[in-house]
Parts: sequence; structure tokens; C-alpha cells
Amino acid sequence: MGEDLRERIRSASIRLRETFHSEKYFILFFCALLATLIVQGCSICSAFISPELPTSHVEPIATRDILQSLFLIGDAGEPSLEKKEPTLAALEANTSLMPEQSTIVFLGDNIYPQGMPEQSNNERRVAELRLDEQVKVVERSGATGIFIPGNHDWGHWSSGGLENLKRQEEYIHARKDSRVLMSPRGGSPGPQVFDIGDRIRLVTLDTEWWLNGDSKPLYPGLRTEEQTKTAVIDSLSRVLRTDGGRYVIVVGHHPLDSHG
Repeated sequence: MGEDLRERIRSASIRLRETFHSEKYFILFFCALLATLIVQGCSICSAFISPELPTSHVEPIATRDILQSLFLIGDAGEPSLEKKEPTLAALEANTSLMPEQSTIVFLGDNIYPQGMPEQSNNERRVAELRLDEQVKVVERSGATGIFIPGNHDWGHWSSGGLENLKRQEEYIHARKDSRVLMSPRGGSPGPQVFDIGDRIRLVTLDTEWWLNGDSKPLYPGLRTEEQTKTAVIDSLSRVLRTDGGRYVIVVGHHPLDSHG
């Protein structure tokens, strides 16, 4: 009788361990599945078009009828250095068709991973080459190119990010080409205005200025970050009110309004 009882206890113990083992892995599997669904649910896998926008077909416009073309490209700061980056090649080909009427806006993160380092840094040469690949598109096509700062240009939240940004600006303006520039300048939040022809007003913002927690420039004559933020909003409102009948396009690295 005693031997039979011990055998029953042993069998029950084995079944209990097997049940716990299965449930443990089931719980782990369920948690992994739930995490995957959450991540997929929050990610954007294709272009988002607001359902409020009309989706009617737009007929091609004859070249002779195009007054200005604005090309927007972002996060171009890690191009291939071994061959011509396909996206940059396509950009150069398209802007070369009508260079005088073409403006390219590089929407930030122009140099990965942390903007333009010091001359003594081992990564300096690679950073220059990555930026050069983008600048060459502007120079070879004959278009105008405007570089806007992104979080990686600000050092990707590392200390001294403002200096990384200023070095990039100095590098661009050292080329002494009026068709290649950085905006807004000097780490300023903006807005900076470019009236392109009679129909377009381009307004640049440094949106990373708002998010970066390191020291950053304030508006002249103002003492606090909050005062500068108010001044930026007031300036932007004034710029939008005085467009002179132009189409106003506000550009920056981060979206001003997001569906995500």
C-alpha cells in the first residue's frame, strides 16, 4: 500500500511539472504574439493618405507649364559610398530637367549617426563623404538645395549636439555656392522664409530645437526658452498671414501633425 501511494504521488508530480512547463511556454508565446501585434498596430507599413483628401486622377503637366518644382527628401544621411545611391541618382536626373525651376529640400538627418564631428574625430571623413553625396546632387543638377536640421544632425541627443550642427552648417557654407545652404541657421528654431517666384513661399523650421534638451540659441533679446517658443509661433503666424497670395509650404524634420 505504501509503495502504491508513493507511485501515485510521483505520477501526479510528473503531470504537474508537464502542465506547468506547457503553460509557461504558452504564456511566453502569448506575450510574444501580443507584443508583435502591438508593434505592428503602431507601425506604418505604407504611405498614409488622409481619407478626407480627394483621390481623383491628376493629369500630367506639360513641362512648359511648370513654374516651380519642389523636391522633398529626408533621412538621406547614410547613402552608399561604394556606388551611386539610386534615390539620389533619380533625384539628380529629375532636377536636371529644369534646374532653374527646381528646389530640393533635404528634410534633416543629413549626416548619420551624430551629425558633423570634429576634425580630429575618426568619423569626420565619413561624415563629409555622406554629406558630399547629397551636395553633389545639387551642384551637378544646377538646382537649389536647402538642408534642414534633424535630430541626428543635432548629435542624436548626445552632449554638444549644437556644435555638431554648426560644423555641418560651416562645411556647407564653406563651398561658397549660393545654391546650397542650410536653414534655419545657427541652431535657430526659425521660421526662415524663401519666396520662390511669384507662387511659392517656403518656410523652414528646425523642429529638433523644440525637442533637444541641451543648450540652444534663443531669439535675440529674449531670456527664456518659453519666450522664444511664443515668439516662434507668433512669427510663423505672421509669415502665414502675409503670403501675398502664394502657396505656403512649411517644412521641418518632424511632422507638425501626425496620424501615428
